[in-house]
Amino acid sequence: MNCPRCPEGPTLVETVKHGVTLDTCAGCGGIWLDRGELGKLLNQVKAAGSELDREFQALQPRHPGSHPGQPYKRPKSKMERLFDIFD
Repeated sequence: MNCPRCPEGPTLVETVKHGVTLDTCAGCGGIWLDRGELGKLLNQVKAAGSELDREFQALQPRHPGSHPGQPYKRPKSKMERLFDIFD
């Protein structure tokens, strides 16, 4: 398949990363996804974020006003708020 962006450009090269097939163009550097592949990538990002939150929860300082035994809940980052639209 030819690159949709490059007129009569190079063909797309398929690369599999973490179970998702990426079509990349050597000419423009574009990355093209087939149907459903963006959703797979987003699910992997969410899972990795949740796993990191669990691992580092013990390292987070407690908020001075919180009750004993309750972990400090940090405000959501911009990236986390962005992915909230997919929930």
